[in-house]
Order: sequence, then structure tokens, then C-alpha cells
Amino acid sequence: MKYIKSFENTIEEPQIGDYTIFNYPINYLLNSEWSFFLNNTIGQIKDIYLSFNKSKEITIKYNKEELPKSLYLYIDVRNDCQRTFNEDTIKNFLLFSPTLEELEIKIAAKKYNL
Repeated sequence: MKYIKSFENTIEEPQIGDYTIFNYPINYLLNSEWSFFLNNTIGQIKDIYLSFNKSKEITIKYNKEELPKSLYLYIDVRNDCQRTFNEDTIKNFLLFSPTLEELEIKIAAKKYNL
């Protein structure tokens, strides 16, 4: 009998170096291309810090080759294709994992509605 492998490394909080994708509802953001990019592109956490108002913010780096030019206004292309997200976004929509393979499985499952 075959068993589904459970996730071995379960963590509560994202860590620097973890891989991330978002899980936005389809019509949540005004720009659907930006929403599609965030939901289907894996980024890597580069920095976690507290902002001036004591809320947590995470800086995520994306691969420049995967970023369409029409989305350059959403990501700081000059600064290594990074974008900073606030605590509310992180709590509600961020999926993260220390391994790249786990998120690739989630993207494949979402693509085929599994």
C-alpha cells in the first residue's frame, strides 16, 4: 500500500533563506497579472525585520528572468528584484518552505486542480 509523504519540516514562522509563494484569491489584487505572478513564482526570503511601527516585514527576492517587463513597477528591479511585504500579507497569503521541492509540488497541484 502506498502512502502520501507528509511534510517533514513543519515550521510556524518563515525564516531567512526559505522559499515562498503566495496564495492570493483570484480576484484579490487589482492587477491579475501581478496576482498570477505571485501565486505561481517561487521567491526566496532575503530579510525579515521590524518596521518603524513594530510590524514584521519580509523582503522576498525573485528571479529577474521570470519577471515580465510589465510588472517592473511592482518590484525593485534595480535592487536585485526584491519586494517587501507587510505582516498582514504574510499571515494571510504567504506559503513558505525550507525546501524548493515542496513549493514546486504545491504549484503543480494548483495547476492541475489537485
